Amino acid sequence: MTDFSPAGQDAYANAKLKSRGVLREAARNNIQAALASAGREWGQYARITVWATYDLSGTSCAGVLSFDAGLRKLNPLAEFVMMKTTAALFLVLSLGPPTNSAGQGAPAAQSYFSAEDSSVEKPIPLPQDVRATLSKDELVRNEAENDGIPINAIPSSWFSASVVHLTSPSKGDLLVVAQGPLRGSNVTTFWVFAGSRDGFQLVLTAPAHDLRIRSSRSRAYRDIETTSMTASQVASDVYRFNGKRYTKSGGGIMPVR
Repeated sequence: MTDFSPAGQDAYANAKLKSRGVLREAARNNIQAALASAGREWGQYARITVWATYDLSGTSCAGVLSFDAGLRKLNPLAEFVMMKTTAALFLVLSLGPPTNSAGQGAPAAQSYFSAEDSSVEKPIPLPQDVRATLSKDELVRNEAENDGIPINAIPSSWFSASVVHLTSPSKGDLLVVAQGPLRGSNVTTFWVFAGSRDGFQLVLTAPAHDLRIRSSRSRAYRDIETTSMTASQVASDVYRFNGKRYTKSGGGIMPVR
């Protein structure tokens, strides 16, 4: 950095983003990896998680969830350079989703899903760690084997993913709905992933006709209700979070009237 002019500040920030690999990861749409790379230069970025990612060809690439802690105290010069670098990084990632009425950074998320319309309202691409987890699912592996498709080449069209909020509007989680050959005649499979700074963890796999994320809670996580149907009855199951994953803890069966 040869001078402290606006152009010099921008050049310095961009050079740091490039040297740390942030631009490379962003170009690959690996937003969490881009933030982690930035964290190797500026610690606060390592504590950011992302509630959603979108294809780089779209308008928005990512929405920042939150800082786990406030910005560290910096000397005035470092703080000013940090501000310029933050602006550059946010520009690279095309950040800045609209704020909802509650004042949170993430938009209102879908909470009801159905096999009747298995496409989600606001689909996002599958994160790589979610795709890797789904590739181990028995349903997915069997279908890939039947179709002669390598497990590492599963079509994206087999899944539809949506951001959901299991704990709070500022924390991004993920719900994936089975599509195409993975769907049944009146049932589909729902996979629920809880988000964290380390990525997404599978916390529920539920074949059902409908899935609803309820307002009631267990261990801070919203309860989940699924509904399955036959010609003569409707069965519902309630899942509650036990600290590690969702487990069935209630439900009932009613005749179709």
